[in-house]
Amino acid sequence: MEICPVNAQPYNHLLGIKSMWTRKTQTEIANDEARSVLRRKKLGRPALWALLISVGFPMAGALGFSTKYSHRQPRAFSEEVKAVPMEAVIIFPLAFGVLVYSRRSGFWEKENVETAICPSCHHVQAADAEGCVRCGSQLEPFRFWRWTESEGQ
Repeated sequence: MEICPVNAQPYNHLLGIKSMWTRKTQTEIANDEARSVLRRKKLGRPALWALLISVGFPMAGALGFSTKYSHRQPRAFSEEVKAVPMEAVIIFPLAFGVLVYSRRSGFWEKENVETAICPSCHHVQAADAEGCVRCGSQLEPFRFWRWTESEGQ
């Protein structure tokens, strides 16, 4: 393997640490993709957020944190607290549905801008170019690569 010309830690060579970009195996790439799909299908985190939203917003309203656009008439605190369960029952399915849909559609994915790496010179750049700006090689998705550091002898 070739040492990456753009080293994140410039003094590693003095310590005997060789840093480089290495391509993941097909098994690792498949495992990463399967993990990503499984993460989008899990319902625990959206359910927790929906529960917090469905109880938190009505409780905030009961405590007096309402916007100036609220058209509700002021009520006693005891009446506000009694309304929280009913409001939570209405809000929970709406919040849960929106969160599950946005999660499965990939709306919250962290990799919004596709990044690419050149397999020849290991130059990292945006994937919107035709090829590598340094050597002209075909680019590969960044998620197929990992940064490795190995101790030298």
